[in-house]
Amino acid sequence: MRTGFPSDRQYSRARLVAFKAHFANTGVAPGACEIYSYPRGYGGLSTIENGMSNLCFIVASRDVRRFDSNPELVLRSTVMTNHRAAQVLASANRMSEWLSVSLDRFGLHDPTPKPGLIAIGDSASFIDPFTGSGMLMALENGELAAKLILDREDLFRTLSDNEWPARKQLIDFADTYSRQYRHAFGPRLQTCRWLRRTAYNPRLADLVILLCSASERFRNRIARATRSGEHRAFVASDNDSMA
Repeated sequence: MRTGFPSDRQYSRARLVAFKAHFANTGVAPGACEIYSYPRGYGGLSTIENGMSNLCFIVASRDVRRFDSNPELVLRSTVMTNHRAAQVLASANRMSEWLSVSLDRFGLHDPTPKPGLIAIGDSASFIDPFTGSGMLMALENGELAAKLILDREDLFRTLSDNEWPARKQLIDFADTYSRQYRHAFGPRLQTCRWLRRTAYNPRLADLVILLCSASERFRNRIARATRSGEHRAFVASDNDSMA
């Protein structure tokens, strides 16, 4: 039985699929979190309580379909093509059911999906698990929205059961939110997009890991770029979307 699995129809629409399960007898060191790069995806293994380890990994939906949506086959044919992953998972025993979710895309979504409506947290953008800080970004996003609402207290004070402010006022408010949102979070989402594309290419990932090992300044700059709106994106902007 596969608990929490999207339907085959969802798999066919989604670009990516994420899997998660708990394992015993892995070779990962206590307290460590290892990240594995392989073609069209990446995964992470970390120790949790009672000698267990948590494995999460992301793969292309086409690879899931290619192996008949069998997570064990997907694991062996994708994640374990990484030499280190194969080594630490060689004697591992799965201790929980597989959980899975289909993912449309990472990065910036539309922070104002409908006229006068604003999106917050994962509804506005979904940051790459590879870089973390999703809760931090959600809290900062909530703070941004709250400040804008307080600044326009006069607008929202007019709301009642039968009376709404002019449509244009709400649209103007949402447009202001969208601009400030993109300014605050766009650079870090762009950096995360670059890191994700790097992780999907094992050779390029090895090069970046080598650079991070050799240069404290380089790795600190990357870390700051994924967590603070006060720093510019690590890579130059282009005309592509942040998906």
